Amino acid sequence: MLLGYIASMTYGLLLLFLIAPISVVFLIGAIVAGIKNNAVYAGALLLSCLLLPSSFFGSMKLLDVVGLAEYRNPEYNEMRPIGSELKHHIVFIFDTKATQEEIRTFDETVLRKTIPQPNGVVLVFADGVCNFSYPETRSRATVVDVPFCVDATEEQEQKIRDQIISSPLIQTAFEDVAPGEVRKLK
Repeated sequence: MLLGYIASMTYGLLLLFLIAPISVVFLIGAIVAGIKNNAVYAGALLLSCLLLPSSFFGSMKLLDVVGLAEYRNPEYNEMRPIGSELKHHIVFIFDTKATQEEIRTFDETVLRKTIPQPNGVVLVFADGVCNFSYPETRSRATVVDVPFCVDATEEQEQKIRDQIISSPLIQTAFEDVAPGEVRKLK
């Protein structure tokens, strides 16, 4: 079985870079042959121009009917936007007076936790935090996007929220807002 992503991308690229250009070349050839009054070549090229995309889309439909391309079966190949499984976010903006050292310390103490190892210390995400990013903005302010994990408990989320909101380094915090929308809210 083909995955929906692979099948759609493969067929899309084939259509864009192979089928469409060849069909256009056949159509131009049919027009040129028609102008030169060569009906045999004009008919063959025109027929090829029509049959190539028809057989292409027919084979896609055949794969769908036979079940080799199960892109509609949500149990296996549900197509959804990347990151949509992370429902809860907190996006916050550091105060412009915060130094890089203060931001790094905040990162290591609130958004991460240290795990002692025999050969040193390892930094991992704090409980309930799946990842975080510092998206680029046009302003001087540092914006941080922190999505909570799907399996994060309400207590873990609340602990992170409280630490973020109570920090004197944080200028503003938003919940369940995409980082790109922060500029619109200001």
